[in-house]
Amino acid sequence: MTKPKRQTIISADSLLPKQQFLSRYGIKSADFVKTGLVWDDLVKIYNNYASLKSKLQHSAKAIVDILFSKEARDIGVHSVRYRIKDANGLIEKIIRKKLENPNREITIQNYRTEITDLIGIRALHIFKNDIYGIHHFVIGMFSLKDEETPTHYYREGDEEEFVKMCKGIGCKQEKHKKGYRSVHYIVSTSLTKENYFAEIQVRTIFEEGWSEIDHKIRYSFKNYSATPFDDSLKNLNRIAGSADEIGSTIKNLEQKEQERILKPKGKKRTK
Repeated sequence: MTKPKRQTIISADSLLPKQQFLSRYGIKSADFVKTGLVWDDLVKIYNNYASLKSKLQHSAKAIVDILFSKEARDIGVHSVRYRIKDANGLIEKIIRKKLENPNREITIQNYRTEITDLIGIRALHIFKNDIYGIHHFVIGMFSLKDEETPTHYYREGDEEEFVKMCKGIGCKQEKHKKGYRSVHYIVSTSLTKENYFAEIQVRTIFEEGWSEIDHKIRYSFKNYSATPFDDSLKNLNRIAGSADEIGSTIKNLEQKEQERILKPKGKKRTK
């Protein structure tokens, strides 16, 4: 009687075998060859990063504490969360970066500076114009990577005055073809002698709602140029943008009403 073959159990945190990995992430073998990457080198990066993740947790929590301090909440920060990039996701991103630019060198020595969102921070606010105070808070509290300018992603048709305001505070701007809205900062953090980078994304709660739905729905179809739900997601995007504009209008009305209530009343003349 022959013994049954022992199956290899792969944990959720393990790097998949090469062909399984490429299949799961929708990368053609021929495209992988074009990158010039060596799979064994990616395995080394994976193992190095796996040993680094616990250190990144400490840096991420420190950034969150600053972004959710009383000072930050007073200027409009509503909530903050973070994630540490999944190790398989890191390898996928390296491959896709090489597909975009085959001349780009990403190695075990430099991947921590080439992939700048190993730590991802999301800071949400309620009213669009809160970005003004939050922007100055972020650039005042953190060092930007190589003085890299923050990026404001906006949608065709967004309120022109707001777009101009973001440009005026020093953001470079990029019109996003899928309607993504956010302001991104690449910041440097060093609790110890080791320096790490983090990407801080700042957006409204309505922008976050659309982004989460868009990401969850599109994730399995990211290699497709078009999907049956593109129009619905575009409509939802427009609704999210309109909700932000209405929210800003309500806030302005509320401020004017407060000013009216608090305005000193003139004394009545006596005969």
